[in-house]
Amino acid sequence: MKRFYKILVFTFSILFLISCGGPKSDTKKMLKYIKEYTEVAEKALKDRTITDKEAEKLNEIKSKIEKYSAKIDSKYSEDLEAQKVIQDVLNVDENRKIMLNYTEILMRLWNIEGKEKLN
Repeated sequence: MKRFYKILVFTFSILFLISCGGPKSDTKKMLKYIKEYTEVAEKALKDRTITDKEAEKLNEIKSKIEKYSAKIDSKYSEDLEAQKVIQDVLNVDENRKIMLNYTEILMRLWNIEGKEKLN
């Protein structure tokens, strides 16, 4: 019975750790926010105008990105292994393209009508 209990506790511990995520899943969640921001921004760039609705959505997503980024920074600031995992995830070609596109989009948004609505 003790052995069964130990296996059960071990299994729940593993499931808990997996569900809490780690540097890889945290980075992927951040990339999801960045991709979402980029998709909304691309719509605004098509007509060269940021509407109130687009600005509200972009500001909301940007806030999530900033908060989650701060959380990741504080969570892994002392963990060199986690930082390496994060860099490995970001260096995957697809993810690198997401980051480059995001950076480009941020710069392009400041050249269209309605830019003052963005935080």
